[in-house]
Amino acid sequence: MSRPQRISPVHRLACALALSILAALTSLAAAGCSSSPDAPQAGEFEDFLGHATHLGSSLYRINATTEGSSDRATGSCVEPGAPERIYSFTAPADGIARFAQSGTAPALHVRERWDDPATERACNADVNPLTGKADVFVEVHAGQTLYVFADNQDAESSGPFVLDYELLPLFPDLAPLKGVYRSRGYGLVLAIEGDAVHLFEASAHHCLVSLEGPTASLASVVDHIAPGPSPGTLALDINGSFTTIVFERVDALPEPCRNGGTPRIGSPGYRDDALGLFDVFAQTFRDHYTFFDLRGVDWEASVASERAKLTSTSTDAELFASFSSLLAPLHDGHASVHTLEDDFESKPQEIQSVFESEHGALNLPGDVATYVHDQLVLARAAADNAIVGPVGRYQKHLVYGRLPGNVGYLRIHHFMWFRSELGLFLDALDTALASLSDTSRLVLDVRWNGGGSDVAAVEVARRFALDSRVFATKRARDGAGWTATRELMVAPSASPYAGKVALLVSGSTASAGEVFTLALRGRPNVQVIGWPTDGAFSDVLERQLPNGWQFGLSNEEYRAADGRVYEAIGVPPDLLLQGDAYPRVDRIDGVDRVLANVLAVMAK
Repeated sequence: MSRPQRISPVHRLACALALSILAALTSLAAAGCSSSPDAPQAGEFEDFLGHATHLGSSLYRINATTEGSSDRATGSCVEPGAPERIYSFTAPADGIARFAQSGTAPALHVRERWDDPATERACNADVNPLTGKADVFVEVHAGQTLYVFADNQDAESSGPFVLDYELLPLFPDLAPLKGVYRSRGYGLVLAIEGDAVHLFEASAHHCLVSLEGPTASLASVVDHIAPGPSPGTLALDINGSFTTIVFERVDALPEPCRNGGTPRIGSPGYRDDALGLFDVFAQTFRDHYTFFDLRGVDWEASVASERAKLTSTSTDAELFASFSSLLAPLHDGHASVHTLEDDFESKPQEIQSVFESEHGALNLPGDVATYVHDQLVLARAAADNAIVGPVGRYQKHLVYGRLPGNVGYLRIHHFMWFRSELGLFLDALDTALASLSDTSRLVLDVRWNGGGSDVAAVEVARRFALDSRVFATKRARDGAGWTATRELMVAPSASPYAGKVALLVSGSTASAGEVFTLALRGRPNVQVIGWPTDGAFSDVLERQLPNGWQFGLSNEEYRAADGRVYEAIGVPPDLLLQGDAYPRVDRIDGVDRVLANVLAVMAK
């Protein structure tokens, strides 16, 4: 789904959040709400909205720490003994309250009464790899008071955390729509029972609960719910994406979905069966993967060969090796499998592969992952060195300034901005562009942009679009056919940048970064310069296995305005640069010669 699913685990956002309030105040606050020998009264808890900083729109943020706190209320998803901070929250209006916590090992839960576990409304200790946060969604009404617990997963993980709140619109009342619905494409089954929903991932071999709870819990993946295009259908808009999934009413739950669906590890009835897990994996790709022919893979032959190597009692290592062997020939940045110990990506980001190869070829000491990280830091620093005068930044993911000759420079590292945080990023972007409004030329650098939200990518593109146009279409595989085709359009923002733009891309420009490239490509004010992009457009269809593993695949086809599908080959630049896209000598010298070449082109 979207760039929830658009952002493959290849492009995970690493969150490293620091304590931003004075240590003395933190100690006093912690002591005031956690070290009293007597059980606190409700009024003694910190008021959430009174304590939080208003960042804009409906987004509020608290920076604090659980260090020095005690464990007074254990959530259903938390180990006993983990310290927490407790906040009282009074809803300012009706809506769906989203609380999101990040930190060392966040665990977030919400209750109607702080001391009554039976009043728990939500609990989550699973960190979203796209946002680096554990979040919960709770329907609230004006004046209602809840207790929000910024907790930890265990006693050893106490420390600084960031806790966000934003208010989202309520979904329509789904009670009158009670029944079972099956999606067109995407392999989902939705069951509605009053205010409760169950969302299943389904195939011929399994039906696994993906989400269950009150209607508000759908807000973790859905922005809007509305009647579908025909009677008996529902349309769900996936957040961060231009994906609308249509569900059709069916008579009953499919057989594998009944009685709670396929048992998962740790639940009654679960059986560790390697062949069964293999069949779920293979069938999901069979049902939904879009590019076997394009990527020259005979899936059925590969599946038969790998299955023959396994038995029901094959080890996890053997099963993981089999999955990896199936995915490797796809060479697809959005095809991957992840266990608790291992990750396999069919096509890692190009810059990662280059730096890993460099580390091996030079026989360098030290950890290869550390080397890759350090080299990316050096590459970005070399680009920063070209900036004349002050360097502007937003959370280290947006960099801007001026290059020699009064050429504007703006570098965007990713498009992983969702909901209210997207508005904050766009405000920062508008501030950056306002500071460069007296320039007539600008380098827009997305060489290392591995993706994110399509919605964010198009919102940024609007700042450089001088007219409205359809730049692409998308559709998803639906059995032997396709879902309805959707047009993707970009329209100018209120004050788009009016000068000439050099859009600098590389083979590490991927996913939503490529959607961004398509949105600006072919415009008279934009020249795309660099190397062909990655060639991975589809939103990632994320899936689980009953043993707790996760995997992703490409189930959507994006077609550019020129009628071509650039999956696997990437978007070609208007001006192809020669040589290495990531020169090691540049990182050694601290000089970005690629950027210098672009400036030379713009000067002509």
